Amino acid sequence: LLTAFMTVLVVIAGWEVIQYRVAQYMAAFLIMEGLMIGVFAALDALLFYVFFEAMLVPMFLIIGIWGGPRRVYATLKFFLYTFFGSVFMLIALIYLYNQANSFEILDFHKLPLTMTEQVLIFFAFLLGFSVKVPM
Repeated sequence: LLTAFMTVLVVIAGWEVIQYRVAQYMAAFLIMEGLMIGVFAALDALLFYVFFEAMLVPMFLIIGIWGGPRRVYATLKFFLYTFFGSVFMLIALIYLYNQANSFEILDFHKLPLTMTEQVLIFFAFLLGFSVKVPM
């Protein structure tokens, strides 16, 4: 619900700013909204990861097409940072899969992980999430 509300606010905020390719801009935000809803609705870690990473495509387009004067540099930098952070999250997910033999998020709660494993997985996810947070 919050995702849908925030998307409406972003569209309203960009209504007067976006002057060209307005239909493509709105389509990119609609696709990104659908992917965000997929992230929040996923109970499977693999689906979560796929939706989370698929959001990179419309974000890449929005920055690259409608960004500021240095948008090409920003797009490349955004892609590299996001890809780098996502590798750590993928490694953590693969490790969790090897422990649980399942990608079901609810099965991850039953895992008897040591404190060291929990901390490493936490930081892998933190790195994967923090690179997509705007500064």
